[in-house]
Amino acid sequence: MKTKILIFSLLAFVVFSSCRKGEDDPWISFRSRDNRVIGKWKLEEFKINTVKEQYYKSTNDVNTDISIITTKTKIEETLNNNNYTRIYNNNYIENKNYSYYNSDSANFISVEKIIETYDINTNKNDYQVEIEIKKDNTWKATYKRIEISYHRKSENLFNGDTISTNQTDTIYSPQNTYSWTEEGNWYWDGAKKDKIKINAGPMCGNIKRLANKEIIIEEINNSSNNKTEYSLSYYNTNNNVNNPNETELGQNKTIVNENEENSIYYKWVAQ
Repeated sequence: MKTKILIFSLLAFVVFSSCRKGEDDPWISFRSRDNRVIGKWKLEEFKINTVKEQYYKSTNDVNTDISIITTKTKIEETLNNNNYTRIYNNNYIENKNYSYYNSDSANFISVEKIIETYDINTNKNDYQVEIEIKKDNTWKATYKRIEISYHRKSENLFNGDTISTNQTDTIYSPQNTYSWTEEGNWYWDGAKKDKIKINAGPMCGNIKRLANKEIIIEEINNSSNNKTEYSLSYYNTNNNVNNPNETELGQNKTIVNENEENSIYYKWVAQ
């Protein structure tokens, strides 16, 4: 009896250790990861959030002019029961400190100019995705998208004062329908024994849960680009009232900071 229990325990351990890779995988499965992926699946739910921030500061060694541009873009995409919503939110700010020649006072005047733009777009669709993962390592996906509505609001400001606001609301009637298919080869990214990250067209990413009837893909990706760029150009000296257009060859310095974070969550259910 003890021998049978020991054999069963060893068998369960082997099955567990070889099949449970994802964080929320079933504790024990008698089907391999390949066999659990193979089949027909429907995208039931997803959440995709992207945040991108950009900062550019430009100066030169001829005058004191400074240009700073910052942007922050947020994109939120959600799907639940075929209801797809995409919200695009972009904030652009350009801050310039520069000098110009004023003919009335016969002198150079320093000014600050701040331009801001806020832009929000909201798209709503009926969206369906189904995929078949095949034993021969190929996949085929079918898509269907029906336009429902579109909303956009943009606002432009100059030195803190609103100069224009635009808004568009569209309810699509008739509702345009788009259908298409895609296909290709699927494979596991990384080491063959891991089988954590799948690449199969729309089913792509780190698998957190791989069960017979459900696949959960979830991951967060970050990227950054920080650098300093230099270039030569002619700049106004801003110091000779007798020659307001006087220029001098100088070096431009641009500090660049770009950061992006992308988080995804996909829930596929077996068909």
